[in-house]
Amino acid sequence: MMEIIAKLIESCAVVVVAGIFLTLVGQRFQTSAIRNGIVVGVIFGAIGIVSLLTAVEVGAGYRIDARDVAVALSVPVGGTVGVAITAAILSLSRFYLGGAGMLEGIFTLCLVAVGSAVFWTNAQKHREKRLFLKDILVLASITAASPVIASLIVSAFALEAPDFSVLKLSVPTNFAGTMLWGVVMARDAERRWVLAAFGKREEQLRSVANYVSDAPRGLDHLVHALATQLQALANNVPGILFQLYLDEKASPRFRYVSKGANRLLGISPEKLVERADIISTLVSPEALRKILESIRDSAADFTPWTNEAEFVLHDGRSLWLRIAAEPRYDSDDRLVWDGSMFDITQEKRNEQMKNEFISTVNHELRTPLTSIRGSLGLVAAGTAGELPDKAAALIKIALSNSERLVGLINDILDIEKIEAGRMTFDLERQPITPLIEQAIEACKGYLVDYGVTIAFADHEGGMEATVDGRRMHQVLVNLMSNAIKFSPKTGTVEIRLERKGDCIRIVVSDNGPGIDETFRDRVFKKFEQADASDSREKGGTGLGLSIVKALVEGMNGDVSFETEVGVGTSFYVDLPAIGSSDRQTIDAAPGRPRVLICEDEMDIAQIISLSLQEYGFASDIALNMEAAKAFLSETDYDAMTLDVRLAGESGITLLNDVRRLKSGANLPVIVISVIADEARQQINGSAIGIVDWLEKPIDLHRLKETVKRMREGNYQRKPSVLHVEDNEDVLDVVAASLGDDLAFSCARTVSEARTKLSNAYFDVIILDLDLPDEPGESLLDCVPPETAVIIFSAMDVDEKLARKVQAAMTKTRTSELSIASMVRGLVALNRNAINADQNAEGAHQ
Repeated sequence: MMEIIAKLIESCAVVVVAGIFLTLVGQRFQTSAIRNGIVVGVIFGAIGIVSLLTAVEVGAGYRIDARDVAVALSVPVGGTVGVAITAAILSLSRFYLGGAGMLEGIFTLCLVAVGSAVFWTNAQKHREKRLFLKDILVLASITAASPVIASLIVSAFALEAPDFSVLKLSVPTNFAGTMLWGVVMARDAERRWVLAAFGKREEQLRSVANYVSDAPRGLDHLVHALATQLQALANNVPGILFQLYLDEKASPRFRYVSKGANRLLGISPEKLVERADIISTLVSPEALRKILESIRDSAADFTPWTNEAEFVLHDGRSLWLRIAAEPRYDSDDRLVWDGSMFDITQEKRNEQMKNEFISTVNHELRTPLTSIRGSLGLVAAGTAGELPDKAAALIKIALSNSERLVGLINDILDIEKIEAGRMTFDLERQPITPLIEQAIEACKGYLVDYGVTIAFADHEGGMEATVDGRRMHQVLVNLMSNAIKFSPKTGTVEIRLERKGDCIRIVVSDNGPGIDETFRDRVFKKFEQADASDSREKGGTGLGLSIVKALVEGMNGDVSFETEVGVGTSFYVDLPAIGSSDRQTIDAAPGRPRVLICEDEMDIAQIISLSLQEYGFASDIALNMEAAKAFLSETDYDAMTLDVRLAGESGITLLNDVRRLKSGANLPVIVISVIADEARQQINGSAIGIVDWLEKPIDLHRLKETVKRMREGNYQRKPSVLHVEDNEDVLDVVAASLGDDLAFSCARTVSEARTKLSNAYFDVIILDLDLPDEPGESLLDCVPPETAVIIFSAMDVDEKLARKVQAAMTKTRTSELSIASMVRGLVALNRNAINADQNAEGAHQ
């Protein structure tokens, strides 16, 4: 037995030859993985053949040697190529020798090769390709297990029992041999790796030494080359590069100016460095002041600065430059600015051309479109008589396409305002429910056209938010109309108002096709539609959701969506919520007419309430504007009393808000205030619908008489309307929409309108701002306090002007029928107020 063990050790020892050979070869063949694998395969194959020739024969044809060890250990140094070549060489050799154990021997070699290659490939995916002890243990296990597996498989096919006398020697021999010579190879590989690393480091240190010895003249050459290159780049930049600093007097001076100064300003860089004040002769004093302020602010807070200024050159030419600079401290610890000046003259011209184009679109397109759409709408509504079916169908097509064109123009103008940062928001605290109801009302035409129903669920009644009512209406109508268009016929669009944390959430859901995943990240981009066919089938420009996002964010909100293909889409508008306010209900009996008492002194409010109860009125008391708005959002009132100074806020602002609501357009109002007479002189169009003006302390007898007249409805007079407009088509369309029961008069210039106002009284004035002789807003000084003014123009109305009138509407955004509805409400309220004053005078007489 000892003789067998000795021969086994002698057989395995030939593997040392492989280690010695690898040490001699070193890195010569490791430049290519295939070349390295071939060399290793040949070496380990040769070693295996030597081991095979010196093998111990333990039975007829059965040999024990180190060939399995050679195959396993060829993997770490030769990879899959090396182990494949080693296994092939040794398999052919064993086949050549023949004998009873040939089949088991070849099968064992194949198992060792495959097992070792699979393990090594997986093990090296996430770490460096070095042989560790745990790797040797796995390879040793593979060589030990392979003879057993091969013997069992071959015996099963031959229907014979495996020869365990051979296995009990080959298994430990393979395991021990692999462990022993694997450790030797690992140590040798580590030694060669360290030597190679030191060799590389030595070469690197030699290169550094050579570079240092040549540094003085090489560095001078490098600096000169870089300076020349940078100077060439700076001089050829299409602008001016400069470095600026502040001198002892805190005056800006140039340390460096590129040659672009010659091209743009006609001044040499040397002259600007010598005299920086030359710049001040090229710009206006205001522009110079802004530039100096920017430099001072930048020096104070160490931030970059940017300015745009118009330069008038010595030859009379003018150009616009954008100046930008960033501060830093130089090597002498002095604050300097590295900056640039670029010519933006063409950019300014393009901006001016765009503004002129927008102005042209605003007026020249909106005005005729207003006439076209209004005329078609009236004809389609039957104003001109009943039409034949064919003509009616054609009118409907024309009206539909005019609406699409109007929508396109409005969307383009809105997106231009948003991009230019000129979109203004008149943010006010107001209830959300009425806004949703108004939007649903505005979408009723879509519901009929598409055969879709709409369901509104208010889960949090009376919630308020600070929004721009007009912009919020635009957001809601856009989302609802989209949901309607993409819902199937007989489908339902669901609107929900709910609370989400500190926010109000408005949900608009449809059961349409949903949004494809590839399009979801582009939903809010301009001119984007999920399918090009959508614009033809559904209509639209692809701007709506982009505008919605900008408007919601302008009101400090957020918009998002969830979608599932084939199920539907839900859009979410989240707005910061506002809590409820103090309010009190007096006599909540149903069926009685109700009056809203807006009064911040509870004692006075209760006196008013008792006076109202005598004539059968129930009442609610609002102690501030927030409470009043909450009441108005929940209840339709028959009348309202108003303190002009309501808890330190303007009651007139509340009245303006009321008039914007559908439920408040015809609401009679009694003003009760310590400054009633003063307010009566100051209030403009909001005075429409004011039944009486009562000073504090309250004349209870007069209050009761006013309430009695309100109860009986005795405050009426004949209405009249003045339309100031220079476009004949618009005049005709508006006149036709108002009907024959109103006294309609028109003026085509401001001068003509002044004359008519001096000779007659009008309940409402419809005013265009763009008139031939002078701006329409100049007429406002001549309008009596009791007369309401509606601006109806293609021009945008700024916030200051909008506060002076009852309403401001843009042509193409508002139909003539909507104007007619508003005019009728306003003239009715004004007529009631005038008749009430006349009745009061008669009673005193």
